[in-house]
Amino acid sequence: MYDLIIIGGGPAGITAATMGINQRLETLIIAERWGGQTTYAMQLEEMEGRENITGETLLDAFRRQLDYLDFVRRFDTVAKVMPDEQHFCVDTARGDRFEGRALIMATGAKPERLNVPGETRLAGYGLSYSAATHTGLFLGRDVAVVGNGRRAQWAAAGLARKAHHVYLLAPEPLTDTPLARSLHRMQNVEIAEGVAIKEVCGERFVESIKIAT
Repeated sequence: MYDLIIIGGGPAGITAATMGINQRLETLIIAERWGGQTTYAMQLEEMEGRENITGETLLDAFRRQLDYLDFVRRFDTVAKVMPDEQHFCVDTARGDRFEGRALIMATGAKPERLNVPGETRLAGYGLSYSAATHTGLFLGRDVAVVGNGRRAQWAAAGLARKAHHVYLLAPEPLTDTPLARSLHRMQNVEIAEGVAIKEVCGERFVESIKIAT
């Protein structure tokens, strides 16, 4: 029986595990891999040759605190979590079961893929899965945001403050909300509804996007 089980190997999970160990709690962290979304680096053509400090590099300082403690980590996928009256049971894909008095879910989020040609090859080379993280890199540039949900709309609104021009490529019509109406009024935002992304194009960096309407 562990005092604390943590699910997730990103910054939040590793920090929680470190704090648990410092408090002398018998701690277990379960993750598919270290890093979470910090492993998604981003580089643009004009940045070539510059030092590129990735999130994974910054995470090393945390990770080194756990790497030598084999007994506190398990690289596996969580299949099921079952709460009991006084503890939690965690089953993994490999068939192991762990019990803990407390549980922290630090699973973060996974990017929604386009699943089109060019996406995998150009990910991190002009193609970003986090507008909030990389907004500053698009200062004065033309940027396309794919999606029609609230997160895509907020991303477009945030980028519009720094980018030269923002194209919001929405697979479905936008719901009539104050945020959507605000986007329609922005001079440097162009909204295309009913658009399907066919390909992300570019030799070494994103140069264009092929769409179908």
